Amino acid sequence: MKALTIGRVILGVFFVYASYDKLLHPLHFAEAVANYRLLPPLAASLVANALPMIELACGLLLVFGVAVPGASLTASVLLTVFGAAIIQAMWRGLDIDCGCFSAAAERVGYPVVVRDLALLGLSLGVLIGSLYEARGRIKQIIL
Repeated sequence: MKALTIGRVILGVFFVYASYDKLLHPLHFAEAVANYRLLPPLAASLVANALPMIELACGLLLVFGVAVPGASLTASVLLTVFGAAIIQAMWRGLDIDCGCFSAAAERVGYPVVVRDLALLGLSLGVLIGSLYEARGRIKQIIL
């Protein structure tokens, strides 16, 4: 199995897993989003409702190898935003649940930042690899 496939599946499973508890406990996740104090209440509610579906779709696309460049780009953008939100919460001294994976409280902190950076690196690797593969397929069609 190719490294790109392994990375894509690992990243996809993380995103599916991240969406699962948020879909089961939407009120808890909405509270976690609001606790970052980055968005007005209506926007925080919209994000809390939409984000788990985006994560699920992104994860499933990655696991099944469909639209991988777009899914990995979406994952990269989400992980960048998540990382920035977590870092600003730490900088502001907020002791809050990160809302990352489950209703079980996982506090914002350096372990969460390191995990998100590792996932961002994996996501960027999948994005670059998938674009490189797509380029090769296009060359074969043209030639």
